[in-house]
Order: sequence, then C-alpha cells, then structure tokens
Amino acid sequence: MKHRIPIIALSLLLTSCLTAEPTTQPATQPVSAPVNRVVGKVIKGLQAQLTANKTKHKLGEDVSVTLTIRNVSQKPVTLREHRDKVYGYCFFTHFLIKCPDGKTIVLGDPPGDYKAFPMRKLSFPRSRILRQQEAYTFTTTLNSWHVSHSLGSFGFVPGTYKIRAEYSVPALKDGWTGTLSSNTIDIQVSKEQAWRNRNAILWGPVSRGLRVGLATDKVIYGGNEPISGRMLIENVTKSPIEIAQRMSVLWEGTTGGTYHYVEITAGDAVIPQEKGGGVLLGAGKRIETRFDVRKFLKDYAVRPPMTMEIKASAATTRSPSALGVLVCSAPVRILVVNDPPSPATKPAAETQMSQIAQKRLRQKVPKITFNKNKLADVIQFFREFSNLDIVVNWKSLESAKIRKVTPVTLNLLNPSMKDILEGILKSAGSKVAPDYVVDEEGVITISMPKHLHLGCKITPPEHPTEKSRRTHKTLMKTLRKIDLSGIKFVHVVQYLREVLNVRIAVDWKALKSVGIDKKTLISPQLSNVSGKKVLEKTLDLAGGLTELSCVIDEEGVIQISTKKPDTTTSAPAVDPAVMAILKRLEAAGEKYPNITANIDYKVDMLQTGDTESRTGRVYYQGPTEKTPAKFRIHFDTLRQGKGPKIKDVVDYAFDGAWLTVRKERIKQMSRYQVARPGEKVNPLQLGKGPFPVPFGQKADTVIKHFRPTTRPTRNTGVSLVDRSTGVSPVKKHGRDGHATLKTDPKDTDYIKLTTRRRYRKEFSVVWLEMWISRKTSLPVKIVAEDRSENQTTVIFKDTKTPKSFDKKIFTLPRPPAGWEYHVEKFKGRVKP
Repeated sequence: MKHRIPIIALSLLLTSCLTAEPTTQPATQPVSAPVNRVVGKVIKGLQAQLTANKTKHKLGEDVSVTLTIRNVSQKPVTLREHRDKVYGYCFFTHFLIKCPDGKTIVLGDPPGDYKAFPMRKLSFPRSRILRQQEAYTFTTTLNSWHVSHSLGSFGFVPGTYKIRAEYSVPALKDGWTGTLSSNTIDIQVSKEQAWRNRNAILWGPVSRGLRVGLATDKVIYGGNEPISGRMLIENVTKSPIEIAQRMSVLWEGTTGGTYHYVEITAGDAVIPQEKGGGVLLGAGKRIETRFDVRKFLKDYAVRPPMTMEIKASAATTRSPSALGVLVCSAPVRILVVNDPPSPATKPAAETQMSQIAQKRLRQKVPKITFNKNKLADVIQFFREFSNLDIVVNWKSLESAKIRKVTPVTLNLLNPSMKDILEGILKSAGSKVAPDYVVDEEGVITISMPKHLHLGCKITPPEHPTEKSRRTHKTLMKTLRKIDLSGIKFVHVVQYLREVLNVRIAVDWKALKSVGIDKKTLISPQLSNVSGKKVLEKTLDLAGGLTELSCVIDEEGVIQISTKKPDTTTSAPAVDPAVMAILKRLEAAGEKYPNITANIDYKVDMLQTGDTESRTGRVYYQGPTEKTPAKFRIHFDTLRQGKGPKIKDVVDYAFDGAWLTVRKERIKQMSRYQVARPGEKVNPLQLGKGPFPVPFGQKADTVIKHFRPTTRPTRNTGVSLVDRSTGVSPVKKHGRDGHATLKTDPKDTDYIKLTTRRRYRKEFSVVWLEMWISRKTSLPVKIVAEDRSENQTTVIFKDTKTPKSFDKKIFTLPRPPAGWEYHVEKFKGRVKP
C-alpha cells in the first residue's frame, strides 16, 4: 500500500476535480458546453449528468468525462464525496463502458466492496451538503482507471463506446443512499494515432551526471506480443561514473510497479571493475541496450485492451554493497490490445452449424452465479441453458486432477455464453485451465490444452467402392437427438449400429490392450449432428487420452481399433549402397548440429519457361532434447530469367514454433505458428518444407516417405543416356561401382528419392536428387521437382559447422510502420 500513495495522489491532482459547483458559474471560469445535454433519472432528489468536451478522439488520446450530480429537490441533501482523502480510492463512483466488440466492462477503483479495505475515520470520504439546485462535479480521465489489479489501466481501441456513470452509496448512518445512474454518451476513437514518433527517445532529467532514455519499438502491442525497445544511459560529465551492471524497465500500476532487469553490454563504453558489482561508464559515453519481455503479460495476468506507462532506470553505485541514486527516463505510454481470437475456439470449417454455435456463444444473459457447485453439474446446466452440444474428455481433465466433483464458483454480471464457459473452465483449473474447441458441426469439445488435438476421424478406404461410399453417405445423415448418459461402451456401439443402420466391427482385444473395456461408461449427448459426428465423439469419450482408429473398409464395414503406427513393411528392399549414403547423412546431422552455408537457389518453371535465381545463406540448428530444430534462410539477390541481378532481401526464419517470412522489397511480413508451445516439428522435412534442405534427416523417415535409389552399376548392363542429346553422360564408375556423371560435383555420392504413392498428395515434391559430399557427408547439391513441374536447384557453398549460433539469427524483429503485417496462429490438425 505504501507504493500506491504517490501514484494515486499524483493521479488525483492531475485528473480529478472535486468542487462544489454553484448554480451560476462565474464568467472567468472556463467551462465548455456539454456535448450531450441529456440527463439521468431523478433518484431521491438527485440527478446525474455525464458530459464530455470531446466526442471524437485519436487513438492514444486521453478520454476525459465530467460527472455532475445535482440536487433538484426542495431540501438540502447530504452525500459522500467520490474519493477518500488518503489513498484516492473512488468507492462510490464507477463507469459502465460498452466496447465496440459488444462487451461491457466496469471501471471502478478499487474493484470490490469498500468495506474490505480497512480505513480510519479520518480517511473515509467526507460528507458534502448540496443545497437546492447546487451541483457536485467530478472530472476524470477514463484511460487512467484500472480494470483490475493489473499493471496498467483501461485502453481505448478504435471504435464507438457507449459510456454511463453510476454513483452508488450503500446504506450508511447519515446522508443519501441508493444508486444514481447518468445518461449515456457516445465516444468515438479513430484509427489515427496521437502517439509520439515510434523511434523517439524520451530522456529523463539529468541526475548525478547521468540521464536515462527509453524508446519502445512501437506503441501498440498485441496481448501475446513481447514488449521490446531500447534503453539508454548517458554520462554527460567529463569523468567516469560508476553504475550498476543492470538497467531495468519499471512497469507502474496499481501494485506499485514491477521490474524487468537487463544486463548492460556496451563495448568500450563500459569499463569493468576488478572488484565489486559495478562498472564504469566513460566520460561522455552512452550505453544502448535492448529489452525484450516475452512472458510479462502472461506472468502478470494483464487484461487488454489497456494502457501502460513504463520507465527505464539505472543506478549509480558507491560501493559493491550499496546502491546510489536511481536515475529514470521519462515515462513512455503504450497501448496493449487484444490479439485475434485463438484458433482453438474457431470452428474447423465455417458451416451453418458452427456459425449457429458461435452466435449462441455471443448471446448475453443478465447474471450467472455458481457457489461451489460440482463441475459436472455446472457443465450439464450450461449445456441445457445454452442449448449447445458439449462433449467433455473427462480422462484428459482427470490427468490434470480436475474431476467431476471439482467445485466451481463464479459470479458474472451481464456475461456472454462464451464468458460463462471460459469462467467455468478457469474456476475448475488449479494451475492450467481446461480449454475448448468448436468443430465444423458446432460441437464443443472440452479438454486440457495439450489433448485438444486428439480426436478420432472416420476415414474412407484408400480405394473407395460403392459399398464404402454408401456407408459414408449414411453416416452423413442428421440425427435429431442422442442422449446416452452413463451407458456402457458396448451398448452404445450396438445402439449406433441400429440407429445409423451400418455395420460396425470393434477389435475389443486391441482396445483392451490400451485400457478401454466394453463396460467403460460414456455419456454422449448430442443433437442435430451427423451420425459420423456422433460416432467420432463416442470414440473420443471412450478413448480419452488414446486416439482410436475408425476406418470404412472396401465392404462398407466400419472397423474400430487402436491407432496403429505407420510402418514401411510394404516398401521394397533398399539397396545397401543407398542405405549407406542415408546413414552417413543421418550421422552427419548428429555430428554437426549447427550448419551454415552460402546457397545458389534456382527455380525452373517448365510449364511457362520462366526462371528465378537467388543467392543467400542458410543457417540450421539441429534439435535437442529440450529445443526443436531452427533455421534461417536469407536471400539477398534476385534474377528473373536473363534479366539483371537486383537486390531483393527475403528472409525465412523458424524459431522452433513460428515461421516468419519477411520480404523487404514489397514491405510485407507474415508470421505463421506451425507448432503448439512445447511441440517439436521439423518444417524442413523433405517434401514438406518450403525448401529442399535435407539437414538432420533420419534414414528411417526418408525411407518411409520416399523410394531411394542410386545410379545403376556396371554389372547391371544398364546404360545411362541423356534424353536431350542421346549421348551417354557417364564419366566413370565410382568406387562403389555406381555411375558418375560429368555434371556431378567432385567427390560426391548420388541418391534419388521418389515420393511413395501413398504420400503423393501430402508431399509437394515428386522426386528429389541429392549429391552428398564423401568427406563431410553433408549435401552439396539438390535438385527437386514438384507436382507443378517446377524444378528447384540448390547448391551449397562454403559450408561451415559452428559450435553455436546467436539466438537473434532465428528471430526477425517486428517490421517498421507502413509494412503489411500478418499473424496466423496455430490452427491445429483438425481437417474441415
């Protein structure tokens, strides 16, 4: 509480005006005419009016309003002031704001009952007597009010806001009591920004010969974006000054502020000390260091949209154990806005049923209250109350120690169905709350976030027949209502056989091996969905954490079993010489986890005759037990056809979760989340990645997806002939007896990979040729052809294997203002 006093007191002096307003104001007092002259209803002799001198604001401008409470009765009225005299809390006044997205928030300080805050009699809001027609005014800046106990205040984003004020005094011994509502006013916020320049450095005052500056990379951040920028400290004297080794970013708010520390690294500007914890900042020298806070918003439960004021600070030191003077920059205000809705809550396909479900989630109710009710009962009530189809993966929830009897406490005023559902899940979760996903038929599946991707999908046979098509068509018929609460799995299957009129075969032995028994109780409750969806959700409930397999065979029978791992037993035998090359390639990936090389990149579009050539450099960092693979491909030149070579900087960077594409010439940047948090993926997998870069490939994985071959040996009697010239290009036979062409790079082994038939729709390449160095076992050249008959050639030069990379190599900074910027979050693996 000590830290709040100066902040609240300063806010009180700058933004609040608590005065008794006479009926006729002096001409010398500057008072603007109210924009909205409508007033609220008279309650017990008082009437409230909310006005704003300005109804149209630029993004970032302060939104100030004035609340006037007038005594319209014939008798004096005693009422309480808005704020207390010590801490500046505003117990009796709050504002209801309807945002452009339809949500209504309440601005109040502090949130909650004023009785919960122990206050002495001297600090309690004093009484004020309003005589006949006398008014009491309160002017405040709304974007300085805190929505909750967070590190920032409410932020206005572009759109139209409807604002109403309420003055509510509980039953007290003396004075007016009740709730007084004002009129509603409209405030419009445009997209035009009123902020300072993005790169402007805001310097603080000079103290002890030092001054500190701060510049954020931008002024508007997404709710999940890292807040980044520059911090500077300058010695303006003619002699060195000893300072602490760390600078800090101070986030000020209702909690008094919190710090993020950054180590100082400034080259020759800093002179390390042999003893103690400080460093010397040279005379007239300046330090500039960056900060990048990625987990800040999540760690402190910030609720956007909101505004925040941040400062940079540095400290002088007098001794290793004692800090000297704290020097701060000028405050910088930033706006944190909501990110786009999580893809997990979006339907897999925007069908009519999914749109209806999303519309129901947006519907509002006056109030909802749960008081330590059982989670299963609460979800059942919400299912009936909202008329939504809800399936709960209880096995997933139980893995996080969330059970059907977990108590749920919730109290919401004017919430939407979506707010209620999220509130229920948040109340049930102890450390990690369950999440939900809405599929293409409007069915909501509740599970733990790490299990949301699980889900049985009925797949047709590889070669459909008339019988299999007939079964699939039958499954697509809509069922009006299915309610099988607490029914054994075997009985549910029998019921679905009869209702759907299909043949279902269950491999009970395979299911029992993963802990799924005939007597497993499940409770599918669905309505107006297809039979296919009913069967899939039934298997999801039975499987829990085990993803089951459901396949329609060629006879039209639905085969239910465990999901079998993909095998390559049907693949032909691999030539030992080919296997030796693949094993060398795999061993090289393990031996050299970090690889970088210059590349010549060329694409020949055979259908149009066009060519495109680029030069650049590739960086690859192999995966570890804790971190996924990362890469960066930087192109700096472009040549189209036989035209001149021009500068065209294009970057592709993958940091383990996000693939970023940056095109400097057209000022465009896109970020794609290709993996869930903590999930390891390989976006450079042969045949799937944006480039044929075969670093770190496993031999078994290559054989699974491709048919590997090499050139025939001299013993086969097969002659290699160039199709265009009719001349044999064979230069000689290598040491393993295989043919070597005149165009092959020196001291390399050749291998060709042809995509197996079952993966041709999944992979982009039809075939791929590689030349592997016999010295390093790393690729030297690659030629690949895709389904559009485009041939891509990549030549690797000056290949190096450094011990490590700078982390910044795989992360591209946010583009400057004026660029087209696109972010696409992970969409999961659920197919429409």
